[in-house]
Amino acid sequence: MSLITGSAGRLLRVTMFTSSGTWTKGNDVGFVIVKQVGAGGGNSSDGTNGVEVGGNTSFGAHMTSNGGAAGGGGLGGAVGAGGSSSGGDVNISGDPGASTSVDITLRALSYCQELAPFGHGGASNTGRPGGAGGFSLKKIDESSLSASTTVTVGAAYSGGAAGTGTAFSRGKGGAVIVYEYSK
Repeated sequence: MSLITGSAGRLLRVTMFTSSGTWTKGNDVGFVIVKQVGAGGGNSSDGTNGVEVGGNTSFGAHMTSNGGAAGGGGLGGAVGAGGSSSGGDVNISGDPGASTSVDITLRALSYCQELAPFGHGGASNTGRPGGAGGFSLKKIDESSLSASTTVTVGAAYSGGAAGTGTAFSRGKGGAVIVYEYSK
């Protein structure tokens, strides 16, 4: 699947956001392709079911990828649901937490290998894993872009009673990649 088939333009720049910021449109931009993923939910080994939700990621008002839900507290809890996405040409819900997996995979990897390190749900031997963040991909023409766009990158909620869980139980943060093409 190619969103740019038949489109004029050559790749000018690629900008990756792993924290929130502002993307500024250059005068030479004809369109952009944006790929993003919400943050993964954490593992709630402390019994606080549902509080360790991954943060939402967005590219302005164009598209949103929600963070994954937290895993249930203790081994009897439910696995975290994957985050949803909206506004993209392609929207894929994140995978739910897997009962024995340390690192939750993303269905979106076939669309974006660059985002593979981001958006995973956290897991632990003491509770249920969190869900992965949702994924969105969108082509946006220059005429629909403002001079600057606010980029919000969802943070992963770290597992544990006070957000002090080990790396094993934390979800992974979200990310946004902006591919800029010429006019």
